[in-house]
Amino acid sequence: MLENDFNSANDGKQTLGKYLASLSDEDKKLIPDLLIDLGEPLIMEMDIDDFNRLINERRPDLEEQQQHRRTEIIKKISDLQAWEVSAEEVRNHPHNYNVDSNSKGGKDNGKAEKQKEKTQIPIFKYSARFRKPLHEAILLNDEPVFLMWSQENRDLSTFRQIEETNRILRPPSIEEYPYEPIEFNSLKEIRDYHDLAKNETIDSLYRKIKATVSLYIDQDKEVITLISGDILWTYFQDLYPTTHYYDIAGRANGIGKSSIGFVFEGIAYRGVRMTDPSAANLYRILGKEEPGQCIIIADEADRIHHDRDMLAIYKEGYSIGGKVSKVNPYSLKQEFFRCYCFKIRIAEESLRDNITKGVIDRSFLIKATKGRPTHDIKEALQPANRNEKFEKLHNDLRSLRKLLLVYRLIHFNDSIPDTNTGLEGRDKELCKPLLQLFHNAEAYEEIQSTAQSFLDEKNKRKKSTSIEPVIYGLVVDLVSKQGKQLYFNQIWQTITNGIPGKTDEKKPNDYHTEDYGTIYRNGISKLICDNFGAEREHRKGGSFLTFDIGRLVKAGKFFDTEVNIQTNLICGKGDGGDGGDGGDGNPESPVSSEPNIDIKNVDNYQYKHQEILDIALNPNDNITENDSKGPQPSYLPSPSSPSSPMHNHSTYWNDKFGRWYCINCKASGDKFYMEDTSCTGQSK
Repeated sequence: MLENDFNSANDGKQTLGKYLASLSDEDKKLIPDLLIDLGEPLIMEMDIDDFNRLINERRPDLEEQQQHRRTEIIKKISDLQAWEVSAEEVRNHPHNYNVDSNSKGGKDNGKAEKQKEKTQIPIFKYSARFRKPLHEAILLNDEPVFLMWSQENRDLSTFRQIEETNRILRPPSIEEYPYEPIEFNSLKEIRDYHDLAKNETIDSLYRKIKATVSLYIDQDKEVITLISGDILWTYFQDLYPTTHYYDIAGRANGIGKSSIGFVFEGIAYRGVRMTDPSAANLYRILGKEEPGQCIIIADEADRIHHDRDMLAIYKEGYSIGGKVSKVNPYSLKQEFFRCYCFKIRIAEESLRDNITKGVIDRSFLIKATKGRPTHDIKEALQPANRNEKFEKLHNDLRSLRKLLLVYRLIHFNDSIPDTNTGLEGRDKELCKPLLQLFHNAEAYEEIQSTAQSFLDEKNKRKKSTSIEPVIYGLVVDLVSKQGKQLYFNQIWQTITNGIPGKTDEKKPNDYHTEDYGTIYRNGISKLICDNFGAEREHRKGGSFLTFDIGRLVKAGKFFDTEVNIQTNLICGKGDGGDGGDGGDGNPESPVSSEPNIDIKNVDNYQYKHQEILDIALNPNDNITENDSKGPQPSYLPSPSSPSSPMHNHSTYWNDKFGRWYCINCKASGDKFYMEDTSCTGQSK
């Protein structure tokens, strides 16, 4: 039996007694089988089956209009009767929810006064961080309530609010929803969806979603598959530690990129679609109480490159523990907003690598192309002309969303199998949750193949848009020839000679590359030390770098794009580590931390680790016949060779231009540049 906390004495809300009193004499004559002694209802003697029988009964003595009115009255009495019968049960609810918070008089007066002092917080869903049953906010006959699945009773219940020690959590009213709320007309409708959801599986729901998505999106097959799988996954996003994002880009109009956002809004879990949202918008929607309140669909979001707060939300919000701190300007207290959820960015321009590298690494790029979908999703979501065809499409979308929500409630506490995907680091974080949801499903291979395709594309994009793999290749080539100790001046000249671009005589520390934008001497030096394991010290000849070969080899793993997804179930301890640093290696055959790698070519990892050590530690033993025919280039002196002197600049500071200058040559720059370079104007 469905329970709820609609108290018969609540703040002017319509009750069964008030409703019966409001009926006219003509109305009462239509329901003589429901009344005793002029208005006393048979509330303790009838159940839902009795009401359904009366609703479907057709009395020959009534005209069509009277029959319609009788059915309407019986439905209303059925709902109000169920609320009143369950009120006493809800008062004794094991999770201590307060039902009589608004009742007047009696022993509850003091409690009601205390409750008024508690802060009331609207919330979309709540499970007390998985310590209590999941509560989902819905509208029931236009009233905001929480819908809860009881594991013990194997049934659904409804509640108006959740009272805790210092606050009251309530479902949002209709005007507080930033998206179209999930609505049920009656308790009977909830029961009907409950019966349907019990017979559904991951495969059956996936097929329903994919069939619906195909009506409104005409894109590549893999895009349809990924969208369909992710829509289903959003209903369980708060059960997984990480999520991936979408970066949907395309400059042309009418190519369908916004339609993908509308489809997510119409079917996915609490899809909030906003145009060019600010960080403040997202803080308010995602809240501070519990992660995964909804999903975010940011349309026309081209400004993200210039919004540090938005970037922080995206970078932190891919992990369920991600929080962004802000100081409340009114209370001056620091507040933490839980920014984890599935997010979609839709814009004309894809994310820029030099600004949003961290977000790119968490996103799958979808390049929308012009197509011809069967229906327009915007017409189905809002059928303004009440066209019969679009009304049906609209109702189908709403029905699917209700079914998915009830399925989520029933299966929220199901165990999640741990699978060995064969992935590591960021790749594992992006793909494993989706693969876990579909484990043992018929659609697993289809989802796996699609995830592999988007993962390969992401890694290829990361490699083609980032200068780091190129610099890494140049560095390891130098290490293999010169040894593990190098002057930074050698590396910088190798970079400027090996990467197409041009220098600026007025800005000697800058190098304008053709493919990667402007790079800066100090930035590259810091990158090499931070990412490639080099230690920096200053000598007379300039900055001197010493490489840790083990760390240099390990850094190369980051640029390996040949990643394959596996399908093994893990039985035993762990999965190779926690968080993003762990992998899904087989416990019996652990993945070696020393991968096979070609020190001279980051794209072709063939040499073993010991061979790299030999090359780096004994460079003279690896000089080829061609190398021995002539002298080393002048810009690649061996740091240990006294035959390659570097003459120091005689520097002075120029206040007008704010930089150091050399007395003997035309060189100028900051102190690091002057230390790293030799004077070309000094006589030998």
